Amino acid sequence: MVHRKKWFLLLSTLFILAACSETQPVVQQEKTEEPQEEEEEKETEPTLTVEDILAKSIGEMQKVESLSSNKEFVQKIHLPDEEPYSTTTSLYSEVIQAPLSLYKKRVSEVPVMGDLITDIYLVEDGVYFKDGLEDVWFTYPEEVTQEIIGNEQTHMTPHEEHLELLARYTDQLTYEEQEDHFVLSFVGSSDVLHAFALELNNMMLDELASEVEEFMSMAEINQLDYTLYIDKETFRQTEWSMTLVLELPLEEDSIKRKINATEKLDQFNEINEIVVPLDVVENAEEFNLYLSEFEDLLEFNLKYTEDEMNF
Repeated sequence: MVHRKKWFLLLSTLFILAACSETQPVVQQEKTEEPQEEEEEKETEPTLTVEDILAKSIGEMQKVESLSSNKEFVQKIHLPDEEPYSTTTSLYSEVIQAPLSLYKKRVSEVPVMGDLITDIYLVEDGVYFKDGLEDVWFTYPEEVTQEIIGNEQTHMTPHEEHLELLARYTDQLTYEEQEDHFVLSFVGSSDVLHAFALELNNMMLDELASEVEEFMSMAEINQLDYTLYIDKETFRQTEWSMTLVLELPLEEDSIKRKINATEKLDQFNEINEIVVPLDVVENAEEFNLYLSEFEDLLEFNLKYTEDEMNF
């Protein structure tokens, strides 16, 4: 039981920025000619394609050195002969690319348990973690810290990878111009719907991805709505949203599952430092775990399992 709690804490860690013009009075005015308004020649800007917008956005996102993110997942599940239930997870992050440092706060509404809140700081000096099961801050041995850092480094450019994914499906994307954004939407045909949904799920749904992928392998996709907002001036992606509705047919009924996911990005290149509070540094307890046990935990792919999270 003790090891199970330690596993859960460690797994949580891994997840867990008009000019004014004046008129002069006319003393004497004889016959004057009103100046003719010169028509300004408006240069016609070339029409951008979806490919152009994505290429520009990928280039701009590669220049981002720090940002903040607000992510939310809402999942509603309808089981036969049972009351529907839902879970909600929100994740706030601040990330600096180099040297790698980050802060994450996750709030998960877990059935029966209520809200589970986790915090994690990853800085040059180490990893500091606190989760809702125990009101204690932990730090980790060097071997474990390096494993955590290595995992985070492999996921340092999710927003670039997101755009590169879309670039493979440009034939199924359309866009419209709003006042400040290009709004890209997926309108793919049924033959590519499942493939796109699977790739999007694996990239955007974090700890839900593995379990949802397994469910998708057996279920039918009833609905997939996807929208991405790209700033017209900076070409940075600022927000995306996805609605995925799945249905698993049974003999006399079905299991229905609806997932709404959103993310908003902000504070581009405005976060200069991630600072761990002094009381956290001074009071953090070292989390003792045999390295062999930690290696076993890697088989979970650094994600919560369905049993742990009850999703």
